[in-house]
Amino acid sequence: MYFYCNLVQELDKGYVIITARIHPGESVSSYVCNGIIEFLLSNDEKAKKLRQNFIFKIIPMLNPDGVIHGNYRSNISGYDLNKKWDNPSKIYHPEIFYLKKMIIGLEEMGEVLLFCDLHGHSMKKNAFVYGCHDSRDPKKGKEFPLLMSKIFKGFCFKDCSFLDLEEEEGTSRTFLSKQLRHCDIYALESSFCGPEY
Repeated sequence: MYFYCNLVQELDKGYVIITARIHPGESVSSYVCNGIIEFLLSNDEKAKKLRQNFIFKIIPMLNPDGVIHGNYRSNISGYDLNKKWDNPSKIYHPEIFYLKKMIIGLEEMGEVLLFCDLHGHSMKKNAFVYGCHDSRDPKKGKEFPLLMSKIFKGFCFKDCSFLDLEEEEGTSRTFLSKQLRHCDIYALESSFCGPEY
């Protein structure tokens, strides 16, 4: 009975999926992910509201083998996992293979409302997102980053990009934007160099 009650409660909530460290050398994404986890587990009223309304699935290190071996962008097999979302191999890209399975399973149980992949950026300053452009609704996906820019001083909306570039095929955001019904999908980039201010 307890399991059934929990399952019913879960089905009433939407899912938020956060991943970090798909590129092992982007250590700043671990820092951001740690901050998100600490906030969500805090007694802050906003954190409590978020926990009441959403189920968070957080993968703080998506490429542990690459991190352990000191790789910058690849996993232990030499692949950039962020380019393998179209057709991941169970053997060479197991992290993406099983993450995709989990996401599709969650979408069948309820709605995945937000997917955010945390990255580090070595060239630009500030924090910003790469999102997907929807030609049917040009404003779609821009509300969340615009809100972030109003709340967080180091987040810069003008640095955000919402283009579907051909070379981005195979990344989480381009693949998942075709798979998930009502989901906002972002790659959140945080600068290695800090904010402009």
